[in-house]
Amino acid sequence: MKDRCNELRSFLVIGFSIITIGLYAQGKYIETPIIIPDNPTVKDSVYVFLQSTTTGLTQSFGYETRIIGDSIFIHHCVKGGILTEPRYYADTLNLGLLAQGEYFLRFTVYGSSRSDSCTYENPVDSSVTFQVTLNTSVSNIIGVDGYKLYPNPTNANQILELKMNRHGGEEVQITIHDLAGKKLPFFSSLFTTEDGLYRIPLDLTALPSGYYFIRVKIGGELIVVPSIKN
Repeated sequence: MKDRCNELRSFLVIGFSIITIGLYAQGKYIETPIIIPDNPTVKDSVYVFLQSTTTGLTQSFGYETRIIGDSIFIHHCVKGGILTEPRYYADTLNLGLLAQGEYFLRFTVYGSSRSDSCTYENPVDSSVTFQVTLNTSVSNIIGVDGYKLYPNPTNANQILELKMNRHGGEEVQITIHDLAGKKLPFFSSLFTTEDGLYRIPLDLTALPSGYYFIRVKIGGELIVVPSIKN
């Protein structure tokens, strides 16, 4: 299989059309990391959605994450196997709370010639930069002074709190999606905004353990809140 570099493709996630840069080398394909939420503040837990594909059955050694100042390095090592159908990896890592500033994140996938440890061969990587701000208000964006999701992670149910800053008459739609952006049919809440605090119960009992995203849409604007089910 010929190596390709800088191949562009579209990736649809959580209702957005996001153009990401895919890099292909040494039997490994990697996507540009996606930061969640897309405009994190110092009060947000920051997540990164990682995608890579290998050309055959592989053994994964998991992920290594290092944060050095304003630089974040994530390594994923795999041992190649028989060339069969490609194996797709999609994982979300929690980077935790980050200080204000601009961050550089590099995601690197390595190959290994050993099955007992990673030998860090033939790396292919992709990177992204993002800002973490002090501003915790999104009032200029969608009419929300603040929002909170708790408990997060959860074993069953969550509460999404929205503090609205403008009067009623605007339709608010809340949906839950999986990592692939698929809307989960058993939860959908629709209501109209008013000034004040709204508490919206979320029943995650039927969901398997994993990462999910809650979309809050007001008019043509959208925020996305990560949710974790234990």
